[in-house]
Amino acid sequence: MRPRASLVGALVAAATGLGASPAPAVIVALPNGKSLSYQPLRGAAAAAPLDASFSNLDYNGGPVMPSNTNYPVFWHPPGAPEYPPEYESGLDQYFEDLAVDSGTSTNVDSVSAQYNDAAGAFASYSSHFGGALLDTDPYPANGCMQAAICLTDAQLRAELTSFVKANHLPTGLEHEYFLLTPPTVDDCFTAAGKECSEGTNRPIYYAYDQNIPHDEHREDI
Repeated sequence: MRPRASLVGALVAAATGLGASPAPAVIVALPNGKSLSYQPLRGAAAAAPLDASFSNLDYNGGPVMPSNTNYPVFWHPPGAPEYPPEYESGLDQYFEDLAVDSGTSTNVDSVSAQYNDAAGAFASYSSHFGGALLDTDPYPANGCMQAAICLTDAQLRAELTSFVKANHLPTGLEHEYFLLTPPTVDDCFTAAGKECSEGTNRPIYYAYDQNIPHDEHREDI
Protein backbone atom coordinates (compact mmCIF):
# COMPACT_ATOMS: atom_id res chain seq x y z
CA MET A 1 0.00 0.00 0.00
CA ARG A 2 2.88 2.50 0.10
CA PRO A 3 4.57 4.14 -2.85
CA ARG A 4 7.97 4.03 -1.11
CA ALA A 5 8.25 1.19 1.43
CA SER A 6 5.10 -0.02 -0.22
CA LEU A 7 2.52 -1.93 1.79
CA VAL A 8 -0.31 -4.25 0.94
CA GLY A 9 -3.26 -3.82 3.26
CA ALA A 10 -4.67 -7.06 4.64
CA LEU A 11 -7.86 -7.43 6.56
CA VAL A 12 -8.62 -11.00 7.51
CA ALA A 13 -12.01 -12.19 8.73
CA ALA A 14 -13.96 -15.36 9.30
CA ALA A 15 -17.12 -15.07 7.23
CA THR A 16 -19.42 -15.72 10.18
CA GLY A 17 -18.14 -12.74 12.17
CA LEU A 18 -18.81 -9.76 9.95
CA GLY A 19 -22.16 -9.01 11.56
CA ALA A 20 -20.65 -8.29 14.96
CA SER A 21 -21.26 -4.85 16.41
CA PRO A 22 -18.53 -2.22 16.01
CA ALA A 23 -16.12 -1.65 18.86
CA PRO A 24 -12.90 0.32 19.31
CA ALA A 25 -10.01 -1.30 17.48
CA VAL A 26 -7.25 -2.84 19.59
CA ILE A 27 -3.60 -2.57 18.55
CA VAL A 28 -1.40 -5.62 19.15
CA ALA A 29 2.39 -5.95 18.84
CA LEU A 30 3.37 -9.45 17.71
CA PRO A 31 6.55 -11.26 18.86
CA ASN A 32 8.06 -10.86 15.38
CA GLY A 33 7.92 -7.09 15.67
CA LYS A 34 4.84 -6.68 13.44
CA SER A 35 1.82 -4.71 14.61
CA LEU A 36 -1.83 -5.15 13.74
CA SER A 37 -5.22 -3.95 14.91
CA TYR A 38 -8.34 -6.03 15.41
CA GLN A 39 -12.05 -5.53 15.99
CA PRO A 40 -13.00 -7.32 19.23
CA LEU A 41 -16.01 -9.59 19.39
CA ARG A 42 -19.25 -8.40 20.94
CA GLY A 43 -19.06 -9.08 24.67
CA ALA A 44 -15.28 -9.50 24.68
CA ALA A 45 -13.39 -7.94 27.57
CA ALA A 46 -13.05 -4.22 26.97
CA ALA A 47 -9.63 -3.00 25.96
CA ALA A 48 -8.04 -0.09 27.78
CA PRO A 49 -9.16 3.25 26.31
CA LEU A 50 -6.75 4.55 23.69
CA ASP A 51 -6.22 7.69 25.73
CA ALA A 52 -4.63 5.52 28.42
CA SER A 53 -1.72 5.14 26.00
CA PHE A 54 -2.19 8.05 23.61
CA SER A 55 -3.45 11.61 23.91
CA ASN A 56 -6.44 11.59 21.59
CA LEU A 57 -5.30 11.33 17.93
CA ASP A 58 -1.53 10.87 17.73
CA TYR A 59 0.50 10.91 14.52
CA ASN A 60 3.24 8.28 14.48
CA GLY A 61 5.07 9.35 11.33
CA GLY A 62 3.61 7.11 8.63
CA PRO A 63 2.04 8.11 5.30
CA VAL A 64 -1.73 8.10 4.79
CA MET A 65 -3.76 6.61 1.93
CA PRO A 66 -4.76 9.41 -0.47
CA SER A 67 -7.32 7.07 -2.05
CA ASN A 68 -8.21 3.40 -1.87
CA THR A 69 -9.07 0.78 -4.45
CA ASN A 70 -10.53 -2.22 -2.62
CA TYR A 71 -10.11 -5.85 -3.60
CA PRO A 72 -11.88 -8.62 -1.65
CA VAL A 73 -9.84 -11.82 -1.98
CA PHE A 74 -11.91 -14.96 -1.36
CA TRP A 75 -9.52 -17.76 -0.35
CA HIS A 76 -11.49 -20.83 -1.37
CA PRO A 77 -9.58 -23.88 -2.65
CA PRO A 78 -11.48 -26.90 -4.05
CA GLY A 79 -13.19 -28.84 -1.24
CA ALA A 80 -13.01 -25.97 1.25
CA PRO A 81 -16.06 -25.05 3.38
CA GLU A 82 -18.58 -22.90 1.54
CA TYR A 83 -19.31 -19.23 2.17
CA PRO A 84 -22.85 -18.41 3.35
CA PRO A 85 -25.41 -17.71 0.59
CA GLU A 86 -25.04 -14.23 -0.90
CA TYR A 87 -21.98 -13.54 1.26
CA GLU A 88 -19.69 -12.85 -1.69
CA SER A 89 -22.25 -10.84 -3.63
CA GLY A 90 -23.11 -8.88 -0.49
CA LEU A 91 -19.49 -7.87 0.07
CA ASP A 92 -19.10 -6.91 -3.57
CA GLN A 93 -22.19 -4.72 -3.26
CA TYR A 94 -20.75 -3.08 -0.13
CA PHE A 95 -17.56 -2.07 -1.94
CA GLU A 96 -19.52 -0.93 -4.99
CA ASP A 97 -21.71 1.26 -2.76
CA LEU A 98 -18.63 2.78 -1.10
CA ALA A 99 -17.34 3.71 -4.55
CA VAL A 100 -20.68 5.19 -5.64
CA ASP A 101 -20.82 7.38 -2.52
CA SER A 102 -17.17 8.40 -2.83
CA GLY A 103 -16.60 12.01 -1.84
CA THR A 104 -19.95 12.44 -0.12
CA SER A 105 -20.82 12.63 3.59
CA THR A 106 -23.30 9.75 3.58
CA ASN A 107 -21.18 7.20 5.49
CA VAL A 108 -18.33 6.95 7.97
CA ASP A 109 -15.60 6.91 5.31
CA SER A 110 -16.20 10.64 4.92
CA VAL A 111 -14.31 11.35 8.16
CA SER A 112 -11.03 10.06 6.69
CA ALA A 113 -10.27 13.49 5.20
CA GLN A 114 -9.17 14.74 8.64
CA TYR A 115 -5.95 12.66 8.43
CA ASN A 116 -2.73 13.91 6.88
CA ASP A 117 0.95 12.97 6.99
CA ALA A 118 4.30 14.75 7.35
CA ALA A 119 4.75 14.88 3.57
CA GLY A 120 1.64 17.05 3.25
CA ALA A 121 -0.61 14.35 1.79
CA PHE A 122 -4.20 14.11 3.00
CA ALA A 123 -6.43 11.08 3.14
CA SER A 124 -9.67 11.52 1.24
CA TYR A 125 -12.88 9.64 0.67
CA SER A 126 -11.83 8.54 -2.81
CA SER A 127 -12.89 4.91 -2.85
CA HIS A 128 -12.93 2.53 -5.81
CA PHE A 129 -13.89 -1.11 -6.27
CA GLY A 130 -11.15 -3.14 -7.95
CA GLY A 131 -13.29 -6.27 -8.32
CA ALA A 132 -13.51 -9.52 -6.39
CA LEU A 133 -10.57 -11.96 -6.61
CA LEU A 134 -10.59 -15.74 -6.11
CA ASP A 135 -7.62 -17.51 -4.53
CA THR A 136 -7.78 -21.30 -5.07
CA ASP A 137 -4.41 -22.16 -3.51
CA PRO A 138 -4.74 -24.99 -0.97
CA TYR A 139 -4.66 -24.10 2.71
CA PRO A 140 -1.31 -24.92 4.35
CA ALA A 141 -1.01 -27.34 7.25
CA ASN A 142 -2.39 -25.93 10.48
CA GLY A 143 -0.08 -23.38 12.06
CA CYS A 144 -2.17 -23.19 15.25
CA MET A 145 -4.28 -25.68 17.18
CA GLN A 146 -7.40 -23.79 18.24
CA ALA A 147 -9.70 -25.00 15.41
CA ALA A 148 -10.04 -27.80 12.87
CA ILE A 149 -8.54 -25.49 10.22
CA CYS A 150 -6.34 -22.97 12.00
CA LEU A 151 -3.92 -20.63 10.24
CA THR A 152 -1.52 -18.11 11.75
CA ASP A 153 -1.03 -14.49 10.82
CA ALA A 154 2.30 -15.41 9.24
CA GLN A 155 0.58 -17.98 6.99
CA LEU A 156 -2.10 -15.49 5.98
CA ARG A 157 0.49 -12.80 5.24
CA ALA A 158 2.51 -15.24 3.16
CA GLU A 159 -0.53 -16.31 1.13
CA LEU A 160 -1.73 -12.80 0.39
CA THR A 161 1.79 -11.70 -0.53
CA SER A 162 2.23 -14.67 -2.86
CA PHE A 163 -1.20 -14.17 -4.43
CA VAL A 164 -0.60 -10.49 -5.15
CA LYS A 165 2.81 -11.20 -6.67
CA ALA A 166 1.68 -14.20 -8.75
CA ASN A 167 -1.19 -12.23 -10.26
CA HIS A 168 0.86 -9.07 -10.85
CA LEU A 169 -1.60 -7.02 -8.83
CA PRO A 170 -0.90 -3.38 -7.99
CA THR A 171 0.53 -2.34 -4.64
CA GLY A 172 1.00 1.09 -3.11
CA LEU A 173 -0.96 3.32 -0.79
CA GLU A 174 -3.90 3.41 -3.20
CA HIS A 175 -4.64 -0.33 -3.06
CA GLU A 176 -6.07 -2.46 -0.25
CA TYR A 177 -6.67 -6.22 -0.20
CA PHE A 178 -9.16 -8.01 2.05
CA LEU A 179 -8.38 -11.71 2.53
CA LEU A 180 -11.58 -13.53 3.48
CA THR A 181 -12.00 -17.15 4.53
CA PRO A 182 -15.19 -19.25 4.84
CA PRO A 183 -16.69 -20.26 8.20
CA THR A 184 -14.67 -22.93 10.05
CA VAL A 185 -11.46 -21.66 8.45
CA ASP A 186 -10.05 -19.83 11.45
CA ASP A 187 -6.88 -18.09 12.48
CA CYS A 188 -4.72 -17.00 15.41
CA PHE A 189 -2.10 -14.29 15.56
CA THR A 190 0.63 -16.79 16.50
CA ALA A 191 1.14 -20.54 16.82
CA ALA A 192 0.65 -20.20 20.59
CA GLY A 193 -3.03 -19.54 19.85
CA LYS A 194 -3.72 -17.00 22.62
CA GLU A 195 -5.58 -14.51 20.38
CA CYS A 196 -7.79 -16.07 17.73
CA SER A 197 -10.84 -15.58 15.52
CA GLU A 198 -14.45 -16.13 16.45
CA GLY A 199 -14.76 -19.82 15.57
CA THR A 200 -11.82 -21.03 17.68
CA ASN A 201 -11.37 -22.15 21.27
CA ARG A 202 -9.81 -18.76 22.10
CA PRO A 203 -12.05 -16.21 20.32
CA ILE A 204 -11.28 -12.52 20.74
CA TYR A 205 -11.82 -10.95 17.29
CA TYR A 206 -13.84 -11.24 14.11
CA ALA A 207 -11.46 -9.30 11.85
CA TYR A 208 -8.08 -7.62 11.87
CA ASP A 209 -5.90 -5.55 9.59
CA GLN A 210 -2.25 -4.71 9.12
CA ASN A 211 0.30 -3.58 6.54
CA ILE A 212 2.70 -5.79 4.63
CA PRO A 213 5.90 -3.98 3.54
CA HIS A 214 6.63 -4.02 -0.17
CA ASP A 215 10.12 -5.47 0.37
CA GLU A 216 8.46 -8.48 2.01
CA HIS A 217 6.34 -8.76 -1.09
CA ARG A 218 9.42 -8.76 -3.34
CA GLU A 219 11.07 -11.44 -1.26
CA ASP A 220 8.00 -13.66 -1.60
CA ILE A 221 7.64 -14.75 2.03
